[in-house]
Amino acid sequence: MTMTNAQREAYQADVDRLTRRFRAFAHEIAGVRPRRLGTQPLSPLTAVSTVAEAVDCQRPDVDTEDLRAALRLLSRARRSMEFDELMLLARAKQDFTWDEIGALTGIGDRRLAHQRYTRLRDRLAPNGLDIEDADVEPGTPQNGDQS
Repeated sequence: MTMTNAQREAYQADVDRLTRRFRAFAHEIAGVRPRRLGTQPLSPLTAVSTVAEAVDCQRPDVDTEDLRAALRLLSRARRSMEFDELMLLARAKQDFTWDEIGALTGIGDRRLAHQRYTRLRDRLAPNGLDIEDADVEPGTPQNGDQS
């Protein structure tokens, strides 16, 4: 999905706002010392998670503009998390059976685990992945693993 210039500017403004207001809290949650904060902006996932944690802790400094910014970043954060999941599943299927992947992810069922992988792959990487991506039937052992 291509963003327009206006969308890109709004996205950057949201990231900048939440980074400016919540960088120290994000690093506090992660256990990073203040002198090592750096200047990198928070990722959308970190920004959204940090604001959610601030809300959960009932921090009084969370205002409606922070909530608006975090809500607008939600879809970007979700997509980032789904891409991470896709990369992990693509690598895991080289070493584990779909039964094992289903159990490890909490999906439980090998068919549902494979289906989740296929849907993520088709939506996020329709032209393929950078890592080995042979399509394997659910439940087929990988690298000598036995179901």
